[in-house]
Amino acid sequence: MLSVKNICIVVFVVFSSAFFAYGAMSTGIFSKGIKAERLRCEYRVNPLGIDETKPRLSWIVTSLQRGQKQTAYRILVASSQKKLDTNQVDIWDTHKVSSNETACIVYGGKPLKSQMRCYWKVKVWDKNDKASAWSESARWSMGLLRPQDWKAQWIGYDSRPDRVVSTSKQTKNSTLEDCGWVWYPEVTPREQIPVCKRFFRKQFHIGSSDKVKRIVMLIAADDVVVVYVNSQRAFEFKGWQYVRTFDITESVITGNNIIAIHAENIGGSPGPAGLIGKIVIEYDDDSSKVVHIDSTWKTANRQIPNWDSLDFNDSDWDNARV
Repeated sequence: MLSVKNICIVVFVVFSSAFFAYGAMSTGIFSKGIKAERLRCEYRVNPLGIDETKPRLSWIVTSLQRGQKQTAYRILVASSQKKLDTNQVDIWDTHKVSSNETACIVYGGKPLKSQMRCYWKVKVWDKNDKASAWSESARWSMGLLRPQDWKAQWIGYDSRPDRVVSTSKQTKNSTLEDCGWVWYPEVTPREQIPVCKRFFRKQFHIGSSDKVKRIVMLIAADDVVVVYVNSQRAFEFKGWQYVRTFDITESVITGNNIIAIHAENIGGSPGPAGLIGKIVIEYDDDSSKVVHIDSTWKTANRQIPNWDSLDFNDSDWDNARV
């Protein structure tokens, strides 16, 4: 018969063996060493519209192995997610840099320009000079860097302007100057309609050979809006006083896509909800295509099940009124 002491020894040995086996699986034979995580640009996650031309990149190193450390790193920066995924680096490749630094790595690639979009990832080497897998990708975009990139006039004395400010194609795609407000075609004057909800939808196509770099949506609404891309809630906001810009690249697929918008007027004065905006599709060759929110959009004054899905039949919906 086992004594209490022997029983304790047996239990300890069994527990230790199990713990060692788990540890071996987690940190020994089956471990992949270290990896880079929590990528940051200028201390933020995927920042938009930064004005720093030499942004600082950072990450943290994680490992299940005791005593691990970073001995080198390599950063890749590309102009599109597709290029980054295939390691087609066209902006910056640090190659292997012997360093244990993980914070404030100053960008040293091609000069960054206004509205430029950068996708990046990093791999690190451990204490045994063994490389990790590539990190998850991250991104940042540049704001307007030069005074001539700002195309606007000061708001103030409301006299007739003595000239019209000309805009480049790139700047025009960043404003709503070529757009108009759209509404549900009400039977009665809008001013006499109680505060209410309205629904809008539009289908557009991305070809299999299209080399899309980025897809953004510029929009303002009166005055609460929820936007769905391919039935997935993409973003929402409140307020018609400002133009909002949202990147929907990752929500769009090759083939047919559907944008569905639920707008609601929650202001104190009567009236339905309306929209103004457009979708800008940018390609790798710097060309672009604009899908305006216009009279080709379908609209309804009530919510119907599956109204935000691609296969929904909106043939009996009305065309929006500009």
